Order: sequence, then structure tokens, then C-alpha cells
Amino acid sequence: MTSGRAKSPSLLLYDETERSEMMRIDRVIRLGKETAVEPVVVHQHDKGSCEICLCVMDGSNAYELTGLTAEFYFRKNGATSLAYQGNTAGGMVTLTVPEEVTANAGVGEMQVLFRKSNYVLHSFKLPFEVKSSLSYVGETES
Repeated sequence: MTSGRAKSPSLLLYDETERSEMMRIDRVIRLGKETAVEPVVVHQHDKGSCEICLCVMDGSNAYELTGLTAEFYFRKNGATSLAYQGNTAGGMVTLTVPEEVTANAGVGEMQVLFRKSNYVLHSFKLPFEVKSSLSYVGETES
């Protein structure tokens, strides 16, 4: 089994040449210890404009995630979402927040599982919140 460490710590840098209209939420999570992070906050009725980017660290090095499956689950208001597949590369995992997750406002948590075959290698929970919105795209006022 390999050490699981990425060769380049430069994964933490954002490539300024790839600007887009997408809002990016960056968080760092650490293997082997509880990670206190700011909540991931999105807005109600968001339609795919928010991307969650998690950098997974093993000590001072990025943990190599290439070849692993990342599954995201969201729980709020007593209900757990279906699994959403994240994209892994180097020490980063990304997920565009699905519209279904933002349908209802509320506070909860999100969990990301890293799997290899049928085995869960790591699991992290982070606070998650969908802020209520007074507007809804497609809704008209009478």
C-alpha cells in the first residue's frame, strides 16, 4: 500500500486563470484528528453555482485521493440526502452543490466518505447550512 501522500503541496493554491461565476467554498480537513472547520453555508434554491472544495491533509502534506471514490451526504431537518459523487484529484475533492440539497433552508451536517472498492478509508463530517431566501428563481409576484 502506498503512503497516500500527494507529491505537491501546491494543491492548496487556486489557479487564477480559471475564473468562473461559480462560488467556491474551501475547507481544509486533517486525517487522524477531529477537524474544527467553519460551516459550509449555501443559499436556498441555489442552482449549481456553488462548489465545495476540500483539501485533505496528512500532517503537513496533502493526502493523495486520486483513485478513491468520494461520496457526499447531506442531512438537515431530519432527512439524509442520496449519495453525490465528488471529484478527486491529488489532495482535493470537489462537489458542485446539487440543487436538491438547497431546496429547503435549515442547519445540519454533511459527510464525505472516501472509499477504495467497498472499503471506507476515511470519513469526515462538517457543519452545513442552507440560508433561507426570500426570492425564488422562476417565481413571479402577482
